[in-house]
Amino acid sequence: MVEEIEAMERTNTLTVVSLPNNHHTVGSKWVYKVKCKLEGTINRYKARLVAKGYNQQEGVDFSGTFSQVAKIVTVKTFLAFSTSYNWSLTQMDINNAFLNGDLFEEVHMSLPLGYQTSQVRQKVFVDVDWGSCPDTRRSIIGFCVFLRDSIISWKSKKQATISKSSAEAKYKALALVTSELVWISQLLNDLHVKILNPTTVFCDNQAAIAIASNPMFHERMKHIKIDCHFVGDKIADEFLKVLPIKSSLQLANMFTKALPMSTLSRLISKLGIIDIHHPT
Repeated sequence: MVEEIEAMERTNTLTVVSLPNNHHTVGSKWVYKVKCKLEGTINRYKARLVAKGYNQQEGVDFSGTFSQVAKIVTVKTFLAFSTSYNWSLTQMDINNAFLNGDLFEEVHMSLPLGYQTSQVRQKVFVDVDWGSCPDTRRSIIGFCVFLRDSIISWKSKKQATISKSSAEAKYKALALVTSELVWISQLLNDLHVKILNPTTVFCDNQAAIAIASNPMFHERMKHIKIDCHFVGDKIADEFLKVLPIKSSLQLANMFTKALPMSTLSRLISKLGIIDIHHPT
């Protein structure tokens, strides 16, 4: 099963996506087969993920299809020429042959129970406490990066410059966390770990999200134009996407400000942090 999933991802045959509106899914199932050697001993156990094509309607989900097959006369003619000219013949087989064809239709298939992609997804929470320093009025930036359910990077620091609005402060934070994601992506690439893009970045400031998704807002942010272009380019490249989140669910809050004990305990549990000395 693992080999089949990796082959489908390697050939871009299967991609996990959200179901678009007005689309239906075709069911799927695993088909298992025992492949034997010539003497009858077991060679390998093979698993194939197939779509339940009998649920599809011709003309709606697919058009006429055919599979090219060599005529036996062609094979015999080729063998005759090979014998006459003393050619050396080699027989070969193509692994995952059916995964290499081009599909002109877009088929949405429901995943079987227990399916797990070999790729990993990152998610990021970023927050800013605007102008919180009483002496300099600089903002405090905080973010945490998750690889699946494990936190791998976090930071809490004071901005080097003063931000004139909360949107500006949050956008500077987005630029900072984007730089961190680029570095992590390069590290995972060196380790041959596949990342499922785009990485989701959760931000609780609607103005910062609007600036990231709409270039027309950039005129108001000329003094941080480099940050705007940097984040905007990564969004255009589908390296990351910025989504809104409620402030009560923003995990990065604990990196930017003092919180009530109940709220802090709840966020700490979300980070997967436990006190090993606390009695169970």
